[in-house]
Amino acid sequence: MKNILYILLILFLINCKNNEQMNIEDLKVESVEIDEEIIYSSKINHQTIATHKLEEYFDLLKLKENHPNFKDDILLQLNALSKDRLLDYNIAKILSIENIEQIGEIKKVSDSVEKLQLKFNIVLENETITDSILAIITSRPIILDGEEIISNKITFSRFD
Repeated sequence: MKNILYILLILFLINCKNNEQMNIEDLKVESVEIDEEIIYSSKINHQTIATHKLEEYFDLLKLKENHPNFKDDILLQLNALSKDRLLDYNIAKILSIENIEQIGEIKKVSDSVEKLQLKFNIVLENETITDSILAIITSRPIILDGEEIISNKITFSRFD
């Protein structure tokens, strides 16, 4: 029994020695340079963020309608996006929202708050309705891994 263990141990050691002789060139990793100027100089497109959040809002409304057992969790997410009831339409009849676009310029309310008007089409079963909404963008700096990054929060409301 000891002889078998010694033989296995010797084979194991020989195998380990052969693995050490692997060609080091096989282990080289290609490096990729990223131009940090491009990353830091690119401005955040508030319209794109607001568009995605508006689509998320409509998706949550449809999800709430189709899956009432998740209603409480979905309502929390909807309240984070808007305190108002933004639609007066029957959600079950809405097929999609399309053509989301910005109306006018972004209005700067303060250093950290901007308002953006969005126009979009609500596609119903028999018609398409144009509607608009106000996106409120709140920006604040946060520290992440020792670097300051701007965090943007989007909420929606009806026009004042």
